[in-house]
Amino acid sequence: MVVAANTGQAGSGNEMLLGAIAVINQNNQSSSIFYQKLDTGSVSAVGHSQGAVGAINAALNGDGVITSVLALS
Repeated sequence: MVVAANTGQAGSGNEMLLGAIAVINQNNQSSSIFYQKLDTGSVSAVGHSQGAVGAINAALNGDGVITSVLALS
């Protein structure tokens, strides 16, 4: 699963982390289109410029939710 923020203010990483958690939670809800379809142990945060910093921050502050980062400059 890959998460990325759709905002110009993504440096904190909060948007990516909260988005990842929200989608991961849907993996266990039978009414969700994501039900049992996600590999919740492999979550990558991706960002460019300020979003790259956000991706790194999401991984650092996510208590293991984000397992890899792609930071583009």
